Amino acid sequence: RVPNPSPCPWAGMGANSIREGVRTMNKRARGFLVLLLAAVFLLGAVHTALATEEGSVGGDAVADTTVGSGGEQPPGTAGDDATLASGEDEQEDEGGDSASPEAEPGDEEEQFRLQVEANLEQAVASDAESEDEADEPDAGKPTGLAKRIAKLEQQRDQKPEDARILWKLAVAYKAAGEYDKAISVLKEMKNLPGSGTKVAVMLALCLRAAGDAQAALTELESLDSTVPGAVYAYRAILKHELGEVEEAVEDMEEAVAAEPEQENMYAKLGELYEKAGRHGVKVFVKGKKVPFDVEPFITPQGRTMVPLRAIVESLGADVKWDGELRLVTVAKGDVTVVLPVGSLRATVNGTEVALDVPAVIVGNRTMVPLRFLSESLGAKVGWFTQGQVVSVN
Repeated sequence: RVPNPSPCPWAGMGANSIREGVRTMNKRARGFLVLLLAAVFLLGAVHTALATEEGSVGGDAVADTTVGSGGEQPPGTAGDDATLASGEDEQEDEGGDSASPEAEPGDEEEQFRLQVEANLEQAVASDAESEDEADEPDAGKPTGLAKRIAKLEQQRDQKPEDARILWKLAVAYKAAGEYDKAISVLKEMKNLPGSGTKVAVMLALCLRAAGDAQAALTELESLDSTVPGAVYAYRAILKHELGEVEEAVEDMEEAVAAEPEQENMYAKLGELYEKAGRHGVKVFVKGKKVPFDVEPFITPQGRTMVPLRAIVESLGADVKWDGELRLVTVAKGDVTVVLPVGSLRATVNGTEVALDVPAVIVGNRTMVPLRFLSESLGAKVGWFTQGQVVSVN
């Protein structure tokens, strides 16, 4: 048997009673919704306030970290565009501007100078600092540094011509910001036998910090040509500060040649090229500037085109030209690249590759897409918008 259904809750009620019941339920529902919305609003306000406070604290921490780290930006400065092996559209890499926010020019110059100075000081003062840390663990702290200086001054009074003591004292004076005292000690060291590059470099750093850029430059120019790239870079910085932009370009080119993997040096060189009014594309292979009898150019597609033979020989590859077929063959090691002039198709070890722009003939020279050819031969290509500088390593 089918059981009787449950009785309707409205059964037996009149129409007025039903309407009154519905109105009562609607009022309760509306009240519940109002309370629910108020609770959500309050929770949202509390969450926003907490997030704002947390963001303020985090912002201060980031600012402190930036100052403490020396403000190094990722060379962006062209760093965003520097590595072209990512497969992105080269219009952005070689012809376009980076979408990332740019630092103020003065900030970039200051960051580069601080980085070069840090590299130089680390190279010449690391031995003294390591000994200080071994002798006195607190030597790097202000109180420890003052004690260290007092101790070294006593040792200097006992052994005024001990180059080792004088050097450690000069390094300590510089660390304390007592540049005049450091300069005086370093000048004493120059009169001792065996005074070398590190004394001249430290003296230049102290002279520049004391406000005498010309004297600092004189010290560095007294060194021979067998110096690290950072010395050339610092000479370029000093000449730039003194208004000798053309001479600064030459030193920066020497710095790039000595340290071809340092992308920030290409960025600085591009900046100096622009200030010196040197226009056009400049290509560096393993730090050496490649001379061209036909100027490289950038196509509307954003590709850098360079004379084939000059770039291939700089990369240490062999090239063959078939005049009848208008065919270029480039070989290096186990890689062979075939480029038909005028074609958007090339082959790398027999595999067909599509090109954005073809090889062309300009002024009796075959012009080829630099990025495609260099990367096909295993090189890394960097593009620095300011000054139109290309690095190939």
